[in-house]
Amino acid sequence: MGSLRSKERIAAAAMVTGTGTSIAQTQKLEDSTVPGIELGKQVTSNLRILAQRHCATYRVDPAVEIHGSEHVTMGFDIELIAAHPRGARVLPGCNACRAAWGDLACIAEAVRVKLDGRMSITSIVPYQPSLTTTRQPDGSERDEVRLRMSIRHRHDYFDEVDRCEQMCREDIVETFKRLGIRSSLSA
Repeated sequence: MGSLRSKERIAAAAMVTGTGTSIAQTQKLEDSTVPGIELGKQVTSNLRILAQRHCATYRVDPAVEIHGSEHVTMGFDIELIAAHPRGARVLPGCNACRAAWGDLACIAEAVRVKLDGRMSITSIVPYQPSLTTTRQPDGSERDEVRLRMSIRHRHDYFDEVDRCEQMCREDIVETFKRLGIRSSLSA
């Protein structure tokens, strides 16, 4: 899916969930009003299905870099996290990992494209075949696939976090919540 344009990826998410929404239909859906980042009712429904399929969660961390002798918080890193399917052979980069990451990418791209044109840049880090094992509150372990998004200054890379980056983070988190995606810290 890496070569698909934004609207095609959103339409692909609709196709994955079996609705058969075309790119033209997706554009109409995107233009309708929904609280938070406007995605459209059908697209929101389709993305919610993808999130539920993978028990998706998210995590937000400040992006801190060293500039000269100072630590500078210059943006945010957001991870979308999917549970690796149980029963599937757990191997980094396997077909189940790629499918989970692809579904996370549909969600991330639908959100990211709505932030284009702001003074901050929101980007999706390319796929890296890896798995993380996390201990759950009940003591069980969960294998996870992770997609990372970053929010950074469009200009003046090492400036401190500004209101635009904070608003982008807030809009993304609010949209994740509307899609039924919980914070991994509260999961």
